[in-house]
Amino acid sequence: GGASTDGGQELFVDASGVYVTGVVSGIASGITFSTTGLPATAIVKASASTGTDFYIAKYTTAGVPVWASISTGASAGADGGYGITADGTNVYAIGDYATAALAVNDAANVNFATLPIPAGSSDIALIALNKTTGAGAWATRISSTGADVGRGITFDANGIYVTGGVDN
Repeated sequence: GGASTDGGQELFVDASGVYVTGVVSGIASGITFSTTGLPATAIVKASASTGTDFYIAKYTTAGVPVWASISTGASAGADGGYGITADGTNVYAIGDYATAALAVNDAANVNFATLPIPAGSSDIALIALNKTTGAGAWATRISSTGADVGRGITFDANGIYVTGGVDN
C-alpha cells in the first residue's frame, strides 16, 4: 500500500478474474499489488502524487495479481475509485477526483487520457480498461460547478448506468 490512506472500495468477480477499485495514497517508491507472502507475484506501480489516487486492479480467482492501473492527479487532491463492473470486453470503474487534472493510466503505465480540471471541488470519473490486458479503452467525466461523486456502476444491453451525486 501507500503511505497512509489505502483501501479497496468495491470488487466484481466473473469467470476471468477479480476486479477491484479503490483508493491508494501516492508514494514515489511504488505501491505493491501482491498476494500475501508471495512477493514474486507483486506488481509495483509508482505514484508521485501527495494525495490519494484512483486504482483499478485485476487478480486471478486464486488471488494472484494480473495487472494494475493507477490514475493520479498533479496535486494533493483526493482521487479514488468506488464502483466497478465488467462485461465480456472491458472493466468499468467509477469514482471521483479533486486534483488539478486526472492523468488516466492503463496497466502499462501509459497515460491514455487526461480528464480536465474539475469545474467544482470534484468531478466524477468513468474509466474503461480492457479486462484481459488492462489497456486503456476510454475515460470521461461528469461535471458540475459543485462537488460531484461517483459511487456505483452497472450495465445491461442498453448501456452503462451510474450512481453518485452532482452538486450545483
